Amino acid sequence: MADNVEETNSGVKKKGEWKEIAEFSEEVEEAVKDAADEQSVKEFEEWRPKEEEAENNMKRKTVEKALVKKKIATKGKEDFKEASEKALEATKKVTTGQNPSKEINQASETAMRPFAATVLGAFRRFETLVYSKIILRGKRYYLDTEELSADMKSNRSGEYELDVNVNSDKSRRKLKEKFKNA
Repeated sequence: MADNVEETNSGVKKKGEWKEIAEFSEEVEEAVKDAADEQSVKEFEEWRPKEEEAENNMKRKTVEKALVKKKIATKGKEDFKEASEKALEATKKVTTGQNPSKEINQASETAMRPFAATVLGAFRRFETLVYSKIILRGKRYYLDTEELSADMKSNRSGEYELDVNVNSDKSRRKLKEKFKNA
């Protein structure tokens, strides 16, 4: 392995100063372009340490990548108006002897959207607080994608360690070979 890059069972890792780790992460990004899917490479590129940024950015990026991704589209008061209209349609169907279940389902789903969006927003704020204040307290940053995971930690002396693991055997071999041949 080149320049203090260690081979692990599931990938490669390196210890060093911030600049060395940033350069290593850039080399890893290039190596995984041929070994992992485009989305995993994109997520790693966005997350990885970069020479010009501070360690605080790693904390922020780790929190962003770890948060629940689901979004709920809501139109606020419009949803309640639409739900009322669907409920009215359901009432009309009942009075004419028709089945109102479709309108009742639509009314309840539409009425729940603003509530669900509010709850999800509160959950995200709570989740952000938990990640930034508790989980990342030990200065350990990580990224998990479909095909690869990365873990970066720092110690009190200012040394960093970046460990990159690749799920598939074929991709892992390509990554390891990149650093053997460098």
